[in-house]
Amino acid sequence: MRLERSKFRSERFRRVQVAGHNPQTGYSMLRIRGSLLVALSLTVVGGTSPLEAQVIPSPYDFIDTRQEFGIFAGHMESDRGRFSLGPDAGVAYGARYSIKLGGGPLAFEAIGFGLPTTRHIVDPREDEADQVLQDVDSFVLGADVRLRFSLTGPRTWRNFSPYGSVGLGAAIDARSVDVEDLPIEAELDFRFGPAFMGVGAAGVRWLPFERIGLRGETSLHFWRLGTPRGFAGLEDELGPIPEQEWVASPMFTLALTYRL
Repeated sequence: MRLERSKFRSERFRRVQVAGHNPQTGYSMLRIRGSLLVALSLTVVGGTSPLEAQVIPSPYDFIDTRQEFGIFAGHMESDRGRFSLGPDAGVAYGARYSIKLGGGPLAFEAIGFGLPTTRHIVDPREDEADQVLQDVDSFVLGADVRLRFSLTGPRTWRNFSPYGSVGLGAAIDARSVDVEDLPIEAELDFRFGPAFMGVGAAGVRWLPFERIGLRGETSLHFWRLGTPRGFAGLEDELGPIPEQEWVASPMFTLALTYRL
């Protein structure tokens, strides 16, 4: 009896395998189908695929444009020099242009500015408290070219791009005064420029939009003030008198820029 039952079970198992219904294979297929259904449900509920969930947004964005124009305004301090002959402080304004050099962090810049201000008319023969006789109008024009280095390269970090720059240029007082209208002799009159100018600057560009941006900058302008030739004979009263002296004038500006 037992032998007949074993033969029956073996014959039944063989028929199932022949028909393609392997019990172990069917069980494995059920497990695979169940796993796929669970994954599909999670995808529908979550709304994103596993690959999309692994994307991490970068705080860096590439700057696709190469050229930039801007207009700026700000305040310029002034070092008048030892004898208070130089231009005074005032509100400066101007324009700037820049173009990227290659695909790296460097850019070429050209800047021009105007500074409407005043300067002293000084008579060094008077007592120190009375040496400034009057003020006259002055209009300083300056222009320079610079090499700019971006700390974030050709990209922005959260829309910001800090930088530093150095350059060379010249400045001059474009407003002349008739010596005959002054209460001093011509050899005592001071004339500013043309003066060689060196510039060092640091700032940050903010580029929240595709074309429009803002730029804040602090720059330091170095130029020379010449001593009028009439001062040369007053060394006994004034001490050693240099023919020229270097002074530094800081400028703080805010610019509106447009990129091409």
